[in-house]
Amino acid sequence: MKNILFVVLAFWAGCTRACDICGCTSSPGAMGLLPRMSGHFAGVRSMYARYESKPHSSEPRVEDAILSYEILGRYLITPNWVVTASLPFQSVFRKAEGSRTQYHQLGDASLMLGYLYSFKSGRSGRDHTLYAAAGIKLPTGSAALVKDGNLLPPGLQPGSGSVDWIFMMAWNQFGKSFGMGAESSFRLARPNSDHYSLGNRFGAAAKTYYKLPWIAQDVWASLGLDAELTTPDLRFGEAVDQTGGKALLMNCGLNFLNHHGLNLGLYGQIPLAQNLNNGFTRSSVRAGLQFFYFF
Repeated sequence: MKNILFVVLAFWAGCTRACDICGCTSSPGAMGLLPRMSGHFAGVRSMYARYESKPHSSEPRVEDAILSYEILGRYLITPNWVVTASLPFQSVFRKAEGSRTQYHQLGDASLMLGYLYSFKSGRSGRDHTLYAAAGIKLPTGSAALVKDGNLLPPGLQPGSGSVDWIFMMAWNQFGKSFGMGAESSFRLARPNSDHYSLGNRFGAAAKTYYKLPWIAQDVWASLGLDAELTTPDLRFGEAVDQTGGKALLMNCGLNFLNHHGLNLGLYGQIPLAQNLNNGFTRSSVRAGLQFFYFF
């Protein structure tokens, strides 16, 4: 079991960038069970989410569908020091009063440096892992995208136009067939050249893992809770109305581990309670898929 590790890399700038539309964040910066904690990896991850907004009774209902993709990588400089990187792409489909807007664009890349510490507990012999990291989100995505002659609002832009800071911590414990973990992440947003700043983001999650005994391959099921909080956006230092939010979600997933270096993960989030954009936006079920190769 010591070769299996649940690592949270907190790639906020990728799949979660689209959630600035609703003012909230998405905790599956978490990437599920990853084999070979001593190895490098490269892979891809995607996430699909839908949101419905109706700011005022006189305004039309707006539906947003977001499909995000990330190219991810990890490189171990030493057995303890870890560099991770993310390059996201984003497809947004918006429908309002019969009109449709869509785009497919590069998002904001991120780079993180983390420290990994592993140890065994005394009596139980369980494997514990502590991980802490800090990094930077770079403005590689456009923050001034124009569609149909109109400048898209900040929450719909593929990039923020700012350099933001990212911090995260995680703890995990595994036995032969059971595990648990907790994680937290924070994005400190900075103003862009237009003096606009997206809200700061905080995410926390707790999960349990269970190895399915009736399957020959390593297949792990997970179940837990995600808590998300995003502060309101700022324009010239003043809070922007109908931005920011908070949510509590149930998360679940399946991870298929191949000891030849392949990992396939499926995960989903079900909202249990939410207050997004002052209650004017609602999120539906989110679903994701990830594939990694270790070398």
